[in-house]
Amino acid sequence: MARPKAQQPVTAQSFMEALADDFAKHGLDIIEQMREKSPAAYAMLALQAMQAQASGQQIAEARDFMMIAAGLGPR
Repeated sequence: MARPKAQQPVTAQSFMEALADDFAKHGLDIIEQMREKSPAAYAMLALQAMQAQASGQQIAEARDFMMIAAGLGPR
């Protein structure tokens, strides 16, 4: 059995580039499917996207709102 080639380490920048490429290919359809099929994962994705631009208090409030909306209650 052949060993897999070593992968490059994943950096935040490379991950964001890959995510942007995936979004460019699949657009909003995949996000809509995620929201419908996995609301908790959708809420976490939305929260992570907001973290780059929001203050700590805004993030905490958004996290609590998203967790409640996903049926998981506030943290």
